[in-house]
Amino acid sequence: MFTLLKKIKSYQNDILDALKNPLKIKDIKIDEMGRQSQRFIGENADVVVNPNNGKIITVNPTSSAKARQLLGKGK
Repeated sequence: MFTLLKKIKSYQNDILDALKNPLKIKDIKIDEMGRQSQRFIGENADVVVNPNNGKIITVNPTSSAKARQLLGKGK
């Protein structure tokens, strides 16, 4: 949990951008335990949220290739 909090703090602006101006919003997924998640892909951050309560599950950087693809600037 501490690692996630450090990651969130360092990506704060990128997280907000991904949630407010996503390049793509993926469909809600349900895992084998019945837990729901939804992925918001931003230019610099890929944010996975619990759609039931709005809590962030995880944050990762968006690959530059993925961002270019979603922005329509390359392969």
